[in-house]
Amino acid sequence: MFQTHLMKDADQKPTLKLTLDMHVTEEDRERAIIGFYKQTNIDWTRPFEVQLKGDNCAIGDGVKKYFFSLCLNKLQTGLHLHLDYTARTWGAIDAAVLQLEDCPDLDIVEIVSLLESQTVLTPENVDQVNHLALSWDLPNLTDKNRRSAEAELEPEMIIERIVWPEPDSDEEEEIDDYCSVVAYLRQYISLASSSELQQLIEFWTGWAVLPDELYVSVDRDATYPTASTCFTTLKIPTGCGSYRDFCFKLRAAVSTTKFGFGRI
Repeated sequence: MFQTHLMKDADQKPTLKLTLDMHVTEEDRERAIIGFYKQTNIDWTRPFEVQLKGDNCAIGDGVKKYFFSLCLNKLQTGLHLHLDYTARTWGAIDAAVLQLEDCPDLDIVEIVSLLESQTVLTPENVDQVNHLALSWDLPNLTDKNRRSAEAELEPEMIIERIVWPEPDSDEEEEIDDYCSVVAYLRQYISLASSSELQQLIEFWTGWAVLPDELYVSVDRDATYPTASTCFTTLKIPTGCGSYRDFCFKLRAAVSTTKFGFGRI
């Protein structure tokens, strides 16, 4: 009831906008984020829009997912701002640990606690979880994604969700290129660590939450992989001469996620 009352007529309010310049340093972007959230007398129920300056390809809801994923990562691992003219990072990795008890909304704490418990959820519990998931733009609860939330990412969790593309050409050489690059991606996922898989999913979807389906397309004109996060689609290039070459290009693309939505 509290959330319903709080969000009443929120869609009719002026949009709250934030612009992040992707050409400045990481420290400057962190200052922009902190400055945005330190504003006073702000109605935080207003619709939210974020723009990545310098990245014209970053549009749609995927940009907001990217931004919130970035903020959560900063909260978990700490900021890179230099304080007191030292080289120390504000928030050490082993100290910046978020606990469920840190959440001020007791209703949310109660619902999330249901997920962390080992008990079988009643239909009423499932409705509560799904209502919260809907408000956070997350998929409805299933046995599969409940288990995924409790465990580290494993290759099978990703591979079983992938909708693989079909070759769109009858040319033998193009079919060979297609088969090679798809096999390279499957091999990369199978051999990657949990941390590498987490980074891949963030690049692929815009944040670290596994969707029900992941899509792959093969782009013959591309040099490096790109991602359409709104459509959870990873676009991989042909022309990789070897698995090693494919890994190099994919890791290079994934490493750009925190700087430019995977597009700069």
